[in-house]
Amino acid sequence: MIRLSSLPLLLALAACTTDNYSVVLLRNVVPNAMCVSSADENAVGLLHGTLDVTNPLPDGFLNPGYELRPVALNGTVATPDQTMVGNPNSHIFFVQGAEVELVAGVSSQSQEIIDHLASRGLTERINRFSTSIPPNGVAGLAFLAIDEEQTAAIGEVLGNRLIQIVARVQVFGEIDDSNIRTPLFEYPITLCTGCVVRQYGECALVPASADREVSECNPTQDDGGYACCTQNGEILCPPPPPPEQP
Repeated sequence: MIRLSSLPLLLALAACTTDNYSVVLLRNVVPNAMCVSSADENAVGLLHGTLDVTNPLPDGFLNPGYELRPVALNGTVATPDQTMVGNPNSHIFFVQGAEVELVAGVSSQSQEIIDHLASRGLTERINRFSTSIPPNGVAGLAFLAIDEEQTAAIGEVLGNRLIQIVARVQVFGEIDDSNIRTPLFEYPITLCTGCVVRQYGECALVPASADREVSECNPTQDDGGYACCTQNGEILCPPPPPPEQP
């Protein structure tokens, strides 16, 4: 018979079945030219992000929010468990999704943003997606750290300020039928209005030296671009090239 007083110890021992597993998020990286997340363990990462919350965008589309593209490492330590011998799926991390919680940075203004999101029930999200990472393998993941509903709510109170919040991320899944969660990955994101999205007005008045780029991948975040202008009542993104000089 198992006494009730022994249950906490048994539960603690059961939790130790995942102690040999080490699945971590290494860094957030820039997608490649095909807008695919890098699966390179040595990929150069972004230390922090930027999200322009302009909404709607100049061409009428809703702002999609901030997409996080972390590199995940399955640094599983092999164990002499004979029950797994000959199992081709042994120690593979089957990713099921990610939980994201938005929290305040160091400023009181940051707390104001989080309080506004909390009043709408918009501080936490669960993103569902699937992939697998072999032992000692890496994979590039992609999911929204801030979605379009959260972006719209932030835009209601941000104004022209630059305010940094923090996305706390945990990826979850299974290894050898054990539930696995990565350690917390905290990623700071600076919020702004109009720092990435550029509406130049009439196309004929766009300076020849102006940045006319529109990013194919993440036009409202980081070093992307969303440049637009108006010509004959039509919004063009990107602006047409400047006329050639005689």
